[in-house]
Parts: sequence; structure tokens; C-alpha cells
Amino acid sequence: MPKFWLDTSVYLEASLGSLAFDLRPEFWEALEADAKAGIIGSPMFVCRELVDLSGRDDEVARWATRLKDSGILFIEPDEDVLAEFTKVADYVHQFCDPSEGNAFLDEADPWVIAHAMAGGTVVVSQEKLAGAGSHWVKIPNICANFGIGYIKTDQFLREVKSERG
Repeated sequence: MPKFWLDTSVYLEASLGSLAFDLRPEFWEALEADAKAGIIGSPMFVCRELVDLSGRDDEVARWATRLKDSGILFIEPDEDVLAEFTKVADYVHQFCDPSEGNAFLDEADPWVIAHAMAGGTVVVSQEKLAGAGSHWVKIPNICANFGIGYIKTDQFLREVKSERG
């Protein structure tokens, strides 16, 4: 089970910023090596967002497709993950605005959290905690509710550096 579960935002923001493929190819090579080593993973739903739903035909979509086709990085949910997803969905339906909650549950976000919950591991996302009273459903808020570790990409890069040895 991977120690770190990466959200779609990690890949998209990296590909559009200072970690873009043409600027930092070593970042993408390291992610691939970390996936092969079982350090990182992403739900298959993240790949779907990067490729199928986005309509993207760019370097990150081609990279994601290649990794999906090679069988590394993108992982289908098992029974444990499905059980955790149900807990996330129940919480969202009970405590969140229905329209925002339904939109959240249609994305990869709850699957990233469910995978981390099933393995007692950490979510990596660029999302920010929504303040008290906010109607937005955000990964950090859901992670906090369930006691799941949550970090941003910069902290992930520091922590995974030590994992690589």
C-alpha cells in the first residue's frame, strides 16, 4: 500500500508551474520511480480526471496514460477502499451542502481520501482548508474529520526524499 496518495491537483499544478515537464523532467521521473517502488499511488479516478474528463491532450495526460497502461501509479479501489468511500459519502451527505457534496463525490477527491483511510496513509493535495461555515467540501476538511494525514506538494517532496533513501 502506498504511503502517499496524490490528488489530481498535485499533477496539474506541477505540470502548469515550476515543475512542468520541460523545466523539471526529473520530478516526473522521480514520481514514476516512486510509483514503481510503491511509495506513491493515485486512485484510477485521478487518471480519469487527468485524461478522460478533462479532454486534455497535453504532456500530463500523455504521461498519465502511459503510466496507466503500464499498470503503475493508478490503482483501482478494493473492498476496503469501497468501505471507506461509503464512510466519506455518508459524512458528506450528512454534514455538507447537497449540491457541493454531490459534486465532491463525483470527483476523484473522495477516492484519494478513501484509499488513504484504508491504508492509514497520507493524502497529498494542493487544496486549502475551507474555513468554518464554508459550504465548500475540501479534501483537508474531510481528512481532518477522519484523522487522516494531509500534506501539500512541498511537504510531500521533503518527506518522500527521505523515503527514497
